[in-house]
Amino acid sequence: MKFFCKLVFTFAVLLCGINNVYANSGQIKAKQIQYNTSDETINAIGDVYIRFEEYEINADLVHYDIHNDIVYAEGHLRITDKKNNTIYGEKAIFKDRFKQGII
Repeated sequence: MKFFCKLVFTFAVLLCGINNVYANSGQIKAKQIQYNTSDETINAIGDVYIRFEEYEINADLVHYDIHNDIVYAEGHLRITDKKNNTIYGEKAIFKDRFKQGII
């Protein structure tokens, strides 16, 4: 329920057209952020920066499928954890709040 409330807050801010979003568990910055109500997705495009719990993600594009809890990231991908371990790649898919993923 707490996670759902954070998502609702994030969507409310996104609908206002703000391209820098803060929530209790994270932050999203991008040149453009879009929320699609019909398929419940969020697209962050251009110099995307996401901080979520212990991870920081930088990419050119991030697509979040809310219904399935799947995050797709691509383009100049860099993922850093709280211990400063960094992984680079071109594409990644994460599920279950970043607990499972393929880079």
